[in-house]
Amino acid sequence: MSAPYREPSPLPADPAPADEPVDIGPLRSSHAPQPDLTSTHRYVSLGLLAVSLGALWFFWNEERGLAAPFVAVALVAVVVAWARRPSRVDLHDRGLVVTRAGKSTTVAFDDVDEVWQELTVNDSSIIGRVAFLSALNLVERNGRRTRVPLDVAGALEIFERIDRACTYPLIADAEAAIDAGETLRFSDVSVTADAVTVGKRSIAWRELKLVRVQANQIALLKSQTVLPWATIAFDAVPHPGLFLRLVRRLAPEIEEDTGFRFGKTG
Repeated sequence: MSAPYREPSPLPADPAPADEPVDIGPLRSSHAPQPDLTSTHRYVSLGLLAVSLGALWFFWNEERGLAAPFVAVALVAVVVAWARRPSRVDLHDRGLVVTRAGKSTTVAFDDVDEVWQELTVNDSSIIGRVAFLSALNLVERNGRRTRVPLDVAGALEIFERIDRACTYPLIADAEAAIDAGETLRFSDVSVTADAVTVGKRSIAWRELKLVRVQANQIALLKSQTVLPWATIAFDAVPHPGLFLRLVRRLAPEIEEDTGFRFGKTG
């Protein structure tokens, strides 16, 4: 597995043919969608209501052509409901299969170059800020991106399997690179043993008063502990688990203030 954080990513290779089989080993577990009455069912209900109103208009009014808008609304609702059908995730020994709207996508873990988190933040919780991890996006070396939903049964098993197979193998190489004085790049953030760079701004680790790990981000605090010098969102860097591990290793002082959940808000 490559280390995309050590050098600028090369130009993506030509994707493999769509019909080329991918060997990901035997099936380990299947993860069905969680019941969701607020998305797909909502559009189905809208479609049924539109059909009912259209039928009433057609049979009880002479201007039957005016029933057409109700039919159009029903068709749109059906199309949207079909497109928003929940996904299923099948975990295999060496990869996974995501099935959505009747289409299956196979990803081999060895082909994954980057792992990105998809987070939704809820600040209205009585326990403070909570981040919901709704999906992981897997970017392969050929540039293909696959969204792996986590609003399914057994989401923790999926998360841990991807982390173990795609991010964990990079840890030793990353720590060795830091010890050798290299610069590790995580999108717009760069890390060395001496400093961290966010965009075009850099600061030495020793100049930081505190690094606060929050539900959805890391806050770098320089001279006080209220207004951060910079914040780094976990969904703005690839392999956020690896990035956080390096920050914990390099920061002079860490404060943990996290609230983390799987699935959707609400």
